Amino acid sequence: MTAFPLRMVYRTTLRQEPNPQVRLLISVSKRYFKHAVDRNRVKRQLREAYRLNKHLLYEALADQPQQGVDIALIWLDSRLHDSEHVSKRVRSLLLRLREEGILSPQSYESVASRRAQEVQGVQDK
Repeated sequence: MTAFPLRMVYRTTLRQEPNPQVRLLISVSKRYFKHAVDRNRVKRQLREAYRLNKHLLYEALADQPQQGVDIALIWLDSRLHDSEHVSKRVRSLLLRLREEGILSPQSYESVASRRAQEVQGVQDK
Protein backbone atom coordinates (compact mmCIF):
# COMPACT_ATOMS: atom_id res chain seq x y z
CA MET A 1 0.00 0.00 0.00
CA THR A 2 1.24 3.45 -0.81
CA ALA A 3 0.35 6.89 0.50
CA PHE A 4 3.09 9.06 -0.90
CA PRO A 5 5.74 9.60 0.51
CA LEU A 6 5.28 6.22 2.25
CA ARG A 7 4.89 2.61 1.27
CA MET A 8 3.64 0.08 3.77
CA VAL A 9 4.37 -3.61 3.43
CA TYR A 10 2.85 -6.03 5.91
CA ARG A 11 2.33 -9.70 6.70
CA THR A 12 0.08 -11.36 9.21
CA THR A 13 1.66 -13.88 11.54
CA LEU A 14 0.81 -16.30 14.25
CA ARG A 15 2.05 -14.72 17.42
CA GLN A 16 4.29 -16.64 19.76
CA GLU A 17 3.76 -15.58 23.37
CA PRO A 18 6.90 -13.50 24.04
CA ASN A 19 6.59 -11.64 20.70
CA PRO A 20 4.60 -8.41 20.47
CA GLN A 21 1.37 -8.38 18.50
CA VAL A 22 2.60 -5.68 16.12
CA ARG A 23 6.20 -5.29 14.99
CA LEU A 24 7.36 -2.23 13.09
CA LEU A 25 10.26 -1.70 10.71
CA ILE A 26 11.15 1.78 9.45
CA SER A 27 13.35 2.25 6.40
CA VAL A 28 14.75 5.53 5.05
CA SER A 29 17.23 4.98 2.26
CA LYS A 30 20.55 6.74 1.89
CA ARG A 31 19.59 7.12 -1.76
CA TYR A 32 17.05 9.79 -0.78
CA PHE A 33 18.90 11.47 2.10
CA LYS A 34 22.70 11.54 2.05
CA HIS A 35 22.97 13.08 5.53
CA ALA A 36 22.18 10.95 8.56
CA VAL A 37 20.57 13.96 10.25
CA ASP A 38 17.84 14.01 7.60
CA ARG A 39 17.30 10.24 7.68
CA ASN A 40 17.04 10.33 11.47
CA ARG A 41 14.52 13.18 11.33
CA VAL A 42 12.27 11.20 9.00
CA LYS A 43 12.57 8.10 11.19
CA ARG A 44 11.64 10.16 14.25
CA GLN A 45 8.61 11.52 12.42
CA LEU A 46 7.51 8.03 11.39
CA ARG A 47 7.95 6.59 14.89
CA GLU A 48 5.94 9.44 16.41
CA ALA A 49 3.20 9.15 13.78
CA TYR A 50 2.95 5.41 14.45
CA ARG A 51 2.91 5.97 18.23
CA LEU A 52 -0.01 8.38 17.89
CA ASN A 53 -2.02 6.05 15.62
CA LYS A 54 -1.13 2.53 16.72
CA HIS A 55 -4.40 2.25 18.65
CA LEU A 56 -6.07 1.68 15.26
CA LEU A 57 -4.24 -1.63 14.91
CA TYR A 58 -4.54 -2.71 18.51
CA GLU A 59 -8.32 -2.15 18.48
CA ALA A 60 -8.61 -4.41 15.43
CA LEU A 61 -6.38 -7.07 17.01
CA ALA A 62 -7.95 -6.91 20.49
CA ASP A 63 -10.24 -9.91 20.01
CA GLN A 64 -7.53 -12.01 18.29
CA PRO A 65 -4.69 -12.47 20.79
CA GLN A 66 -2.89 -15.10 18.70
CA GLN A 67 -2.67 -12.99 15.54
CA GLY A 68 0.17 -10.61 14.91
CA VAL A 69 1.21 -8.34 12.09
CA ASP A 70 4.64 -7.23 10.90
CA ILE A 71 4.67 -3.80 9.26
CA ALA A 72 7.41 -2.07 7.26
CA LEU A 73 7.15 1.68 6.58
CA ILE A 74 9.39 2.66 3.68
CA TRP A 75 10.11 6.30 2.82
CA LEU A 76 9.89 7.05 -0.93
CA ASP A 77 10.67 10.76 -1.32
CA SER A 78 13.86 12.83 -1.37
CA ARG A 79 12.13 15.82 0.25
CA LEU A 80 11.43 16.40 3.92
CA HIS A 81 7.77 16.75 4.92
CA ASP A 82 6.27 18.33 8.00
CA SER A 83 5.24 16.02 10.84
CA GLU A 84 1.53 16.66 10.43
CA HIS A 85 1.64 15.49 6.80
CA VAL A 86 3.61 12.36 7.75
CA SER A 87 1.16 11.59 10.55
CA LYS A 88 -1.83 11.88 8.18
CA ARG A 89 -0.19 9.47 5.74
CA VAL A 90 0.65 6.92 8.42
CA ARG A 91 -2.90 7.15 9.76
CA SER A 92 -4.39 6.61 6.30
CA LEU A 93 -2.20 3.52 5.75
CA LEU A 94 -3.15 2.02 9.12
CA LEU A 95 -6.84 2.68 8.45
CA ARG A 96 -6.57 1.01 5.05
CA LEU A 97 -4.89 -1.99 6.62
CA ARG A 98 -7.68 -2.28 9.18
CA GLU A 99 -10.49 -1.74 6.65
CA GLU A 100 -9.22 -4.27 4.12
CA GLY A 101 -10.00 -7.04 6.55
CA ILE A 102 -6.38 -8.08 6.92
CA LEU A 103 -6.85 -8.13 10.68
CA SER A 104 -10.08 -10.14 10.62
CA PRO A 105 -10.64 -13.58 12.21
CA GLN A 106 -10.75 -15.14 8.74
CA SER A 107 -7.21 -13.96 8.00
CA TYR A 108 -6.11 -15.39 11.36
CA GLU A 109 -7.57 -18.76 10.39
CA SER A 110 -5.75 -18.71 7.04
CA VAL A 111 -2.47 -17.90 8.79
CA ALA A 112 -3.09 -20.71 11.29
CA SER A 113 -3.78 -23.22 8.52
CA ARG A 114 -0.66 -22.12 6.60
CA ARG A 115 1.41 -22.48 9.77
CA ALA A 116 -0.01 -25.97 10.39
CA GLN A 117 0.87 -26.99 6.82
CA GLU A 118 4.43 -25.68 7.25
CA VAL A 119 4.85 -27.60 10.49
CA GLN A 120 3.43 -30.74 8.90
CA GLY A 121 5.83 -30.34 5.94
CA VAL A 122 8.81 -30.06 8.29
CA GLN A 123 7.73 -33.13 10.24
CA ASP A 124 7.33 -35.19 7.05
CA LYS A 125 10.96 -34.61 6.05
